[in-house]
Amino acid sequence: MATLVLIISPPLPLLMSFRTEEKISLSTSQSHDIIDNLNGLGMKSLHPKRLISSIYFDTSNLQMLDDSEEGLLPRKKIRIRSYNNSADQNLLEKKISSIEGRFKTSSKIEHQIKKDYFKNGYFDRQYGILFPKVRVEYERNYYKLDNLRVTLDSNIRYCGFKGECFIRETSNVLEFKGSANISQDDLYQYMPSQRRRFSKFANAMNAIYKKY
Repeated sequence: MATLVLIISPPLPLLMSFRTEEKISLSTSQSHDIIDNLNGLGMKSLHPKRLISSIYFDTSNLQMLDDSEEGLLPRKKIRIRSYNNSADQNLLEKKISSIEGRFKTSSKIEHQIKKDYFKNGYFDRQYGILFPKVRVEYERNYYKLDNLRVTLDSNIRYCGFKGECFIRETSNVLEFKGSANISQDDLYQYMPSQRRRFSKFANAMNAIYKKY
C-alpha cells in the first residue's frame, strides 16, 4: 500500500511524497543475518544510530488503541517524538490510515507547547481530547540500498508516560521504504517469507494497560 508522507516544517513550503513501505518483526539473530546479507548486496549506512523517544496520546477510554486493534478506518496515531534526548527537537507527528491510503504529517513544536499538551491534553477533531499515555524508546540504525531506505529498530522499551521503562520488546523491527513506483514484490525479495503485523503503539499500550 502506498504511503503519503507530508512533512511540515514552517516557514518552508509543504513537501509531499508517496512511498511504499513494509515493516517486519525479527529476532535479534534474524535481523543481524538480514543486515549482513543486505550489506553484501551493497547496502550503506546513512548516518549514526539515534535514540528515539515517542510519547503516544490516546483518549481516556483508549479509543485509538481499540481502533488500531480492530483495524478500523479512518484511524490515527498521534505522538510527540524527540531524538537523542534533545529538548530542542520535538516533533508532533500524526500517522493516519484511511480508505484512500496511509500518510504521516510531522511538524516542529516548541518545548513549552509540548509541556502544555502533556498538562492539558491535545485536541483532535476525530477523537476529541487526547492525553499522553505511554512512552516508547528505541535505537534506530539508518541504511540505504539502491532506491530503498532501510531502518533497524532495536532495544525497544515500553514505558508509562512518566514511569520507568520496565518492559523490553523481545523483537527488533526492520522497515523498508521506497518511492511509490517500487512494488511490494520488490521489497519482499529482501525479506523472510514469514511476516507479521507489528505496532509499537499497540504493543506499548497493551503492555502498560493490559487491555488486549
